[in-house]
Amino acid sequence: MGKITLRLKSFSISLLLTLFSCSFLLAADFPVKNINISSGELTPYFVGFYLYEPTITAPEDVNEVNDSGECYSLKANISLGTPSLGGSGGSVTNNAPNEFPVGQTTVTWTVTDDSGNTATDTQLVIISDNENPKITLGNEISDTTDAGQCSASIAIPNATFSDNCSGVSLNWKLTGVTTGSGNGQVGTKTFNIGTTTITYTVTDAANNSVTESINVIVQDNENPTITAPADLVIDSNPGSCDATNVSLGSSTTTDNCGVASIENDAPATFPLGETTVTWTVTDDTGNTATATQKITVEDNEAPTITAPADLVIDSDTGSCDAINVSLGNSTTSDNCGVASVENDAPATFPLGETAVTWTVTDDTGNTATATQKITVEDNEAPTITAPADLVIDSDPGSCDATNVSLGNSTTSDNCGVASVENDAPATFPLGETTVTWTVTDNAGNTAEATQVITVEDNEIPTITAPADLVIDS
Repeated sequence: MGKITLRLKSFSISLLLTLFSCSFLLAADFPVKNINISSGELTPYFVGFYLYEPTITAPEDVNEVNDSGECYSLKANISLGTPSLGGSGGSVTNNAPNEFPVGQTTVTWTVTDDSGNTATDTQLVIISDNENPKITLGNEISDTTDAGQCSASIAIPNATFSDNCSGVSLNWKLTGVTTGSGNGQVGTKTFNIGTTTITYTVTDAANNSVTESINVIVQDNENPTITAPADLVIDSNPGSCDATNVSLGSSTTTDNCGVASIENDAPATFPLGETTVTWTVTDDTGNTATATQKITVEDNEAPTITAPADLVIDSDTGSCDAINVSLGNSTTSDNCGVASVENDAPATFPLGETAVTWTVTDDTGNTATATQKITVEDNEAPTITAPADLVIDSDPGSCDATNVSLGNSTTSDNCGVASVENDAPATFPLGETTVTWTVTDNAGNTAEATQVITVEDNEIPTITAPADLVIDS
């Protein structure tokens, strides 16, 4: 039942009050109206009372939901209903706001009758927030591990969230390779290698909630490191041009997460020369790195050579040396291969012994030598022509000749005359004497020629007749 208020109602009558101004108070058991009479003025009044009071019953309480995107519902979108009136009735008003906030709002309905009597009643308008909050996440987050680490410190971009009403909260949970939970923004955290799912939950004041997830993928893009063993210089196997069973040594490796394997492409047999061995390290996520090691196989094994047999040959005719000498062939071998065979034989071999050095060089420059002796002998005899034969007189008074000038012989030799001698006597007797001239060359070869020296006695004898004689007849 509403509240009843009785008031005086005016009715027009003419009351002429002109003598003086005064103020009358009409008292009764009812509310009264003051009557003012002012000098020179006519104020009409009538005093009366209504016999009935108004009543009002508000519409039923209203339950609505918020307007989309708002924390209220517009009055225009709500049907409040119509109140029920009783008694004297009258005009109806309410104090409904233009916007009903989420929650409970009391609407007061008021009826006012023609006498100004009023009655009120209330209606509850309950606005429920049935709208879920909103959250916006960025794209999937991919990052690489921090240098030297198997994880990454990542600043997660802030989630963007909102709600039509205030009082919204955010929390998150990490699942996968990284775990954890918390309230508010994730901020900067350390994420393990692999995939971590961040699940965000936004809850508003009405306990509406929404959940969204984003993946954080941490990849290991950091290559491992590897240091190959030291380079090696080794000899080929004896009698072979390659090397087997080579001990390469061990590589040194590191990785931020872990090494899965180490391999190399070394052959079983290393050929002569330089071979590059590539060492490859692979980490747990398939990243690789390589380093190289050089294996140099050297042929330090000397070849072998046997020189041809020694030779003893005559000097060329009319010459003291020999040319176009056929030395024969050497015999050679090598574990890898013979590159060349040479000798230092002169074009012309001089008289005597000449050592010819035979040199074999293999494909890698190793050498070996052997010697062959070439002996050139001078077996060619010299030549000699004796001086012309002489016919000489015996010395005066003598029957022989001394100090005979024999003349000079003429000699030649292919190498050289060592000596020329003759057997001429100091005194040539009367008659014919054969002088043998002997030439000896530098090699001891000899030749002879003869010269005949004839000593004649052309000296007239002397005679002295006996003394003259006087004899008697």
